[in-house]
Amino acid sequence: MYKDILVPLANAAVDDLTLATGIELARAYDAHLTALVTVSLSIPIGFEMTTFPADVYERLHEVERARGEGLAQKTRERLRPEDISWEVRSVESPMLPSFDVAVMHARHADLTIVPGAVDRADYASSTFADLLTGSGRPVLVVPPKHKAQSTFRQVVVAWQPTREATRAVHDALPILQRAARVDVIVVDPKVDDSHHGEEPGADIATHLARHGVHANVVSIPSMGTTTEQAIMRFVGESGADLLVAGGYSHSRLREHVFGGVTRGLFWQSPTPVLFSH
Repeated sequence: MYKDILVPLANAAVDDLTLATGIELARAYDAHLTALVTVSLSIPIGFEMTTFPADVYERLHEVERARGEGLAQKTRERLRPEDISWEVRSVESPMLPSFDVAVMHARHADLTIVPGAVDRADYASSTFADLLTGSGRPVLVVPPKHKAQSTFRQVVVAWQPTREATRAVHDALPILQRAARVDVIVVDPKVDDSHHGEEPGADIATHLARHGVHANVVSIPSMGTTTEQAIMRFVGESGADLLVAGGYSHSRLREHVFGGVTRGLFWQSPTPVLFSH
């Protein structure tokens, strides 16, 4: 069950989306919502230590603190009328980048919510990758402009017999147990003892049944497309409102250079994705 939900804020338009999603899920699961504001303080490096006087950095810190307090106050005003347990946590960080701070705090939460990326160089991409691989907790990615929702009625599980996918199924159980329909899909399954076995998806469906989740197992061909494209095609055709998937079963470097399912889903999925690693 989700009892602690974390929303790292980026001081951007996407904050409204992730915060609204966090509010809805906190209400649905009777959870505590933490909105994290990180104030990254500039510090002198290298030649700057002998070039700029200390009061330059003092003035910079005043501006950065004021910006952080402005975001924190705006968030408090947004959360004050909500009938949920909440807090706005403001953290100063002179050494760590904001996404590393988010990782540290995510380790004490059940679920972290981040926005999908709008462009290739934005904060969301770095935050997502570090949270997924470093926090040990699931990360819910909400695509830009997606409407916040408290329940997911139709859920697709992208299954493969890996540690990451197993983790994702377990982390998604509170959602799966409330869903009206759950489809477990396997793309181009390898039918042998070291992969999917004789009946791809059957074992995980049996496991889910013991947790009260009736899952339909669907084997789908990629038909010459990538795995992530095949997954998204099924999600779109089925009308699902959530995808559950393991993340980074290959190294992040390999996915960055050659592409991969995690990267493709993060950038392209029009549906929220719950990732685990």
